[in-house]
Amino acid sequence: MRILLTAFGPFASHSYNPTEHVARLVGERWSHSAQLTVEILPVEYAAARQRVLGLGSFDIHLALGLAAERDVPTLERFAINRQDAAAPDNAGHMAAGESIDESAPLAFETTLPYRRLIERANAAGYRVRESRTAGLYVCNTVMFSAIQTSQHGGFLHLPPAEAFSVEDGAGLVEFLLTEMADHLC
Repeated sequence: MRILLTAFGPFASHSYNPTEHVARLVGERWSHSAQLTVEILPVEYAAARQRVLGLGSFDIHLALGLAAERDVPTLERFAINRQDAAAPDNAGHMAAGESIDESAPLAFETTLPYRRLIERANAAGYRVRESRTAGLYVCNTVMFSAIQTSQHGGFLHLPPAEAFSVEDGAGLVEFLLTEMADHLC
């Protein structure tokens, strides 16, 4: 079984992105028999999508992103086939409602068992909630691409490090990946 874990580096006014550190820590500690690939994606619409497409298909792709205004991790339910944000990406591109893929439907629902994962994570002592969409910034583009390319794809937004430590984030991500590796595929 092949698992892809993606995250992002700093962007906009966020000089520190905990998702990068969470993903690297999970990669260092991973001991499950499933093969784990960790990739830190650029916070750029086109480059992030191309990187995900270029990596190819995985059994599971869990993408991580920073939700600076949230205080609890959220599993995203839908990725919208649009790019539209009030701030430019790190390449300076200001998305204004363009489609991610002209040939694809308006939205994809996560192919991760998000309800079961939320239930199991909460039972294990992690506070996790559902969020309806990944927004329309680069996180959404990566989630959309993950669903298109991998058998099971989805997105987990993490709060800033002040609200949720890197260690707690790594523990949650390891828990979710192990749950999926053991029970999904």
